Amino acid sequence: MPISSAGILAGLILPDLAAILRPVMEVFVVLLMTLAYSRLDWSGIRTISGKPLLTAMILLWVLAAVPGLSAAAGWALALPSVLLTAIILNAIAPPITSSVPFCQLLGLDAALALRVTLIATLLMPVTVPASILLLLGVTIDLDPGEFALRAAVFIGLPLVLSWLIRRSPRLTARLNRGTEVDVVLDLMIHDIDLVQFIAGSPIERIEAVGAAVITDKPDVANARIRFENGCIANVTASRTSLKVERKIRIFQEACYFSADLHQKSVSVYRKSDSASGPMGLPIAIEQLECDDGDALRLEIEAFLAAVRDGTRPLVTGEDGRQALQTATDIIAQVDEWTGTH
Repeated sequence: MPISSAGILAGLILPDLAAILRPVMEVFVVLLMTLAYSRLDWSGIRTISGKPLLTAMILLWVLAAVPGLSAAAGWALALPSVLLTAIILNAIAPPITSSVPFCQLLGLDAALALRVTLIATLLMPVTVPASILLLLGVTIDLDPGEFALRAAVFIGLPLVLSWLIRRSPRLTARLNRGTEVDVVLDLMIHDIDLVQFIAGSPIERIEAVGAAVITDKPDVANARIRFENGCIANVTASRTSLKVERKIRIFQEACYFSADLHQKSVSVYRKSDSASGPMGLPIAIEQLECDDGDALRLEIEAFLAAVRDGTRPLVTGEDGRQALQTATDIIAQVDEWTGTH
């Protein structure tokens, strides 16, 4: 919103410069919205009809109350006409470039913000001319069809681009982050923490190998971790694969668990007395439901709760220290292995 406000004000004061920069501004808006939507939790969009009353109240506030209050404040303060016009025009238009990113930054419902933005944009051919006439006393010659088409492009194009980004192979994204360290500290350390929590026992021995494939540090690593209670974990991490995958498989007597941390699903395979499983095997399969939550948000909420209530964190500092120590031991093993092969 600050960018759009500054852009409107600059355009009113320097119309020649605004005409030159107008194509750049349009591209900038599309790119900004594409980046915002590509980070959105799209599962929340499925509940588009789940909050109709709240959505309607927000739309009423955005499309009617905000422009009216902005105009009233400007008139009360006797602002210069140019500044008042810029403020009113900015208030009339839905904040398409800022609402979703700000909701994500503040941990609010970004999916709800996107729903409001989409509906408000569709209503703009009706609300914008009426608001300009009512608040500025100006009649604008506007083709509703053309206006709706342009607004749809500004919303639809970023949605399509963000969908393509999320569907495309994530190799480049992974290689653009964390390459100042090896794959153990970049990716594997998160799984090390989970493995140590599941095993619930001190580590007895580690055997690890790895290789630098694209960067000058190990991009692929495999560690075999034996715990004192007999549990053995085989952990692999790679940032060279074109497939996004993060799975944990747990084998125990008469039972096998498969957890897909990326898709947020858990399958349980148990030995059965009847041959009702795949290919007639004596296996019973159970699919467990998992909450489709935001891991980063849950982490922040758990941290704030621990600070506020003085309760023990779900993941303590000692847990983190142990995971880092294990990662350091694995790195030492990988360095030793690569030095001799």
